[in-house]
Formats: sequence, structure tokens, C-alpha cells
Amino acid sequence: MNRHFYWQSEGQARFLTIGDQGMDVLLLQAVLGELRKQEQHQAMTMPELLENISRAEQHGFIEVSQAEFSKLRTDIEGQLLNGIEDEIPLVAQVVDWSDLAATLQHYFLNSPDEYLAERLRKFCQFDEHHHSCQDITLKFNSLGSTTQHANRNLIFNGGLCIDGNLDAGDMTTELPLFVLVKGDLKAHNILLSGWAEVVVTGNVNVNGTIFGYDGEAGGRLNVLGDLTAIHILNGQFPIRVGGNLVASCWTLGQDENAIPGSNQIPTEFPAVHGRDISTLTPLVDDVYVEDSNWATGEERISYVFDASLAMEVMRRRNSLFRE
Repeated sequence: MNRHFYWQSEGQARFLTIGDQGMDVLLLQAVLGELRKQEQHQAMTMPELLENISRAEQHGFIEVSQAEFSKLRTDIEGQLLNGIEDEIPLVAQVVDWSDLAATLQHYFLNSPDEYLAERLRKFCQFDEHHHSCQDITLKFNSLGSTTQHANRNLIFNGGLCIDGNLDAGDMTTELPLFVLVKGDLKAHNILLSGWAEVVVTGNVNVNGTIFGYDGEAGGRLNVLGDLTAIHILNGQFPIRVGGNLVASCWTLGQDENAIPGSNQIPTEFPAVHGRDISTLTPLVDDVYVEDSNWATGEERISYVFDASLAMEVMRRRNSLFRE
């Protein structure tokens, strides 16, 4: 008799059918603007089958009936497809990079012609003099030949006021994404990571924190005017300011991209007095995880900074810093 299990997270799902004939695995992933499927059959002995059932349960797979299993496969595949095909905002138009390169390439260090396949060189352009919106989230998977360019390559031909976060913090470094604001930018927080290149020709005013992490692949924030923020936290992400800079500047460990005069924050330190680490770091406890080091033959508990957790704290509109 077959047993059916499934597991789902953002952008992917796994389905297992385990029975006398072995184990069938189906992986669904929304990647680069398309839904990818991988299917595999593995012949196994009975002890191996029982071991895989135990592992599935340990890793959060949920067992369902055959009828539920079939329905879930259809429903989840539909959800993943819908997530890929985001609609373009009505106030914007999609423009090929070939029509923009002559006038805009000088703003960017990275070249869409060099790093993006032709079908991916699409930019969502907003032509209002001043654009206002809620959170803007740039998604690595929101590209392709359909309509999901709205969440990747953005051009604002005027100022941009975000009543929330500019979020390019998905920690992806495989392909670049581009944002150009031809005017002033206002936001609560700015989250940057990986290959995100954000250029602002005017001033940037952030009433929270700018956090940039792991930009060695080619990401950067380039502000041609003034930049004002409560905090700037930098972890190997270039931030360039052409005008005046007013902010409390911090860097994670030693960082050649750090803004001059930045205060260093340790990325790892031994546990002291349980989880009371307030004397060691200005950052909140929620951005550190416990880690064990067995290299010396003895367990040594330390606290390690986790950039993904820091991004989640900012997405909840909470501060990374102890206030």
C-alpha cells in the first residue's frame, strides 16, 4: 500500500509516494520565470523505505491520503504558476533594454546586455513625476518572457516615495537586478543583497535602516545626492554617496566596502551569560543564531550573525538595533 507525503515552502514543493515498488519523488520549483519539474523513481529495500518514511516525517513532510495528494499536486502547481505571473502595474509600461541602453547604461556598473539573455532584458518603467506606493519587493524569480518584469528591473522617471520598505534582500547572486530612480527616494527601510544595483540621481531619505549584505557579485547602492538614514549596516555591500551623508554607520566585521568611520560589529562571538549578548553587540538578539564548533573535540557554543534573519526583522518593520 502506498503512502503519500508532501512538503511546501516559498517557490517550491516536494511530493513523495512510498510503497512496495520504491519511492517516487516529484520536485516543483518556480525558477527564473518558469515552473520546473523533476521526477525520479528510486528502487529500495523495505528497511530503506521505512528509513525514508522516518526521514520524511522528521523533515516536516505531511502525510495525506491519495485523493488529497492528487488535489494538492494540482493546487500547488497552480499556486506556483500564479506566483510567477505577477501582473505589471497599470501605471507602468514594459520597455526593452535596447530602447533604453543609449541613455541609461552610464548609470549602471553592470550591463543587462552582458548578463541577461535577450528575453530577460525587460524594464518596467514608471513615467509619473513622483510615484508613491507601499512596499516594493524585488524578486529574483520574477523574470521571464511573461509579465513578471514588474518585480525585477525598475525605472522611475521621477521621485519615488515608499510607505514601507524597498526590499531587494532575497540573498541571490546569480543574475543582476536593476533599479533607477531619477529623482529623490524616500522609504522606511532599504534591504539590499547580492547582485542588486540601485541608483538614485537625487537624495535618499530613510527613516529607518539601510542594510546591504554580500554585494561582491556586483551589487551596490549609488546615491548621487545626499543620503540621510538613522542607521546604515554594511556587510560587504558597496554604498557610494555623492553628497552629504547623515547616518549612524556600522559594518559587520572587517569590510573594505565600509563607509569611512563606521563602527565594527562582530559577526561571531562566544556565548556569554546565556543569551545576554547586549554588552557585545548593538544589534538585537533575533539576528544571531547559536552555533556549535566540534573541531577541537569539545562543543563550543557561539553566536553567529544571520543576514536572512536580519532581513526578516526589517520586513516586520522592526529595528535591527537596540533602541
